[in-house]
Amino acid sequence: MADQNLFNKGFPTNRIPITLPSTGQSIVIRETTITELKSICKTIIDNLDRKQMHVIYDAMTDYLQAMILTDGVDVNQFTEFDRLFCLMVFFQMSFFKDPITHKCPHCGVDIVYRYDMSKYLDKLAEAYVDEQTVDITYKTRKYSFTIGWPTVSEMSNLMRYFYNDLGEVTDEMEQT
Repeated sequence: MADQNLFNKGFPTNRIPITLPSTGQSIVIRETTITELKSICKTIIDNLDRKQMHVIYDAMTDYLQAMILTDGVDVNQFTEFDRLFCLMVFFQMSFFKDPITHKCPHCGVDIVYRYDMSKYLDKLAEAYVDEQTVDITYKTRKYSFTIGWPTVSEMSNLMRYFYNDLGEVTDEMEQT
């Protein structure tokens, strides 16, 4: 993906400041170029049929890293929640920034629909919880689990472990 970084070659793209929900850190990301979009779509299509989900995960992570303009920011240190939040911002500014226009074939009226994900992003940021304790009672025993968001590098290792390219994805892997 590094050889297709058209932003460094002078192709203009918009810059969007965002705040990471988990840390409150402000970063700047940019829109993608058409060449980058084609590249990531090809990666997804080529590897989805082969069920190589770890390849898609790593490609999207590298893609996100290339979009971050703030110096010294490493996506691998983000929590998985922050990575998903950044990808949602990316989809908002890359695919839904222009209104969708549809002309009714029956009455000829132009219908303009603007999809705004920002209200969902705000609610998502409000709902962020770093760790959550879950108490479960089974028969006479009580169990308590602390669940937290893994970092992107931890998630990448899990993806490689469960979706290796040595064979088929089992039902057990899908459930996990």
